Amino acid sequence: MKKETFKDKLNILASKFINENLDREKGKIPVESVKKTTPKTDYLTESFLALAEIEIIFEQLEQTPYFISNFRQTKKLKEKGISRFNHIIYHIESYLFRITGIMDRMMILLNIIFETNLKPAQCKPHNFLIDKKGKEGKYAEIIKRSDPELFLELNLLGLLIQDFREIRNEITHQKRFNSKDLRNIELFNIVESDVEINNFKYLVKKETDKTVSEYKRKMLSANENIRVHLEKIYECLDFIWSEKYEKK
Repeated sequence: MKKETFKDKLNILASKFINENLDREKGKIPVESVKKTTPKTDYLTESFLALAEIEIIFEQLEQTPYFISNFRQTKKLKEKGISRFNHIIYHIESYLFRITGIMDRMMILLNIIFETNLKPAQCKPHNFLIDKKGKEGKYAEIIKRSDPELFLELNLLGLLIQDFREIRNEITHQKRFNSKDLRNIELFNIVESDVEINNFKYLVKKETDKTVSEYKRKMLSANENIRVHLEKIYECLDFIWSEKYEKK
C-alpha cells in the first residue's frame, strides 16, 4: 500500500474543509463560513496554499525542457518576429526565475509551519538557513532543533539553486540572458536572411538542436535533483506539521 505523503495529507484535509463549507450553487465558500475558521483550519489552508505554490512552480520547471525543445514556426509567430532563438531565450529566462522561486516559496512555507510570523518579503534563505559566509540565519536554530535532517536538506536545496539565482540576478541587471554557447545561434539568427551559403539553414538548425539538447539535459537533471530534495524536506515537515496541527 502506498504511504500517504505530506502533500497527500494536506490535500485530503484541505479537500475535506472545502467540501464541508462550499456553497455548491454559488461555487464559493460563504463569508460566514470563512469568519468561522479556527486557528486549526487557518493553519491547514495557509500551509496547503504555500505547498501548492511550490508544486505549481515545480510543475512548470518540469514542462520547460519540453517547451524549449519543441519550437514550431508559424505564420503568426513569423509576423511577430518571434524566432526559434527568441523562443529559446524566453524559456531559459523563465526557467531561471521559476527555479529560484522554488526556494522563495519554500521559505514562506517554513514561515507558516514554524509560525515565525515574518512578512512575505522577509521570508528569505538568509533568515532560515546558512548564508554564503557560513553564518546561520536568525531562525535557523528553530529548524535545526526541530529536525537536523530538515535543516541539512534545506541548505542542500539552497546550494543547488544558488548558482541559478546568481545567473537570474545577472539577467535582472543585464536585461537578457547571455551565454557563450548561444552566441553563434544569435549570430545565425541575425544574419540568416543575408547569408548565401548552401545548406545554411540546415547548419543553423543542427547547431541549435545541439545546444537546445544540452539545455534540456541540464534542466532535466536539475529538476530531478530538486525533486529528490523536496521529497526529503516534505518527509521531515510531515511530522513537524502534524504535531503542530493536532495541538491547534
